[in-house]
Amino acid sequence: MKVLLILMIFLSLFVGISINGVWSSLYNFEFPSVIDMIKTGIFTKIEIIEWALLLVVHMVIVILPFLTKVKYFRHLLMIAPAIFVLLYFIVGGAVAFLLVPFIIVWVIAVFKQGKTGTITN
Repeated sequence: MKVLLILMIFLSLFVGISINGVWSSLYNFEFPSVIDMIKTGIFTKIEIIEWALLLVVHMVIVILPFLTKVKYFRHLLMIAPAIFVLLYFIVGGAVAFLLVPFIIVWVIAVFKQGKTGTITN
């Protein structure tokens, strides 16, 4: 399970595409690009709140491998990635299609968790 969770973290940050020879990743969109947009005043207050929520949920995903023995792990595994994907569609729009590998690994992790029925894997 921890390998799947670490793979999810990797896929939530470093998946990207090359646009006109420039590599664009989810990490670049979520951090440096948004910070630049906030500095230049392009983002509204609502968009800043949405981005902050995205960061909080992303942080929960990053700490999931450390929470595998917690009784509410199964709920976090279901809810945090779902909210993350939803917020990415709201904040990132078309960029969210880069989350397809993340979603695939997440679904595998959910099914694995459901099949084993344990939280120690």
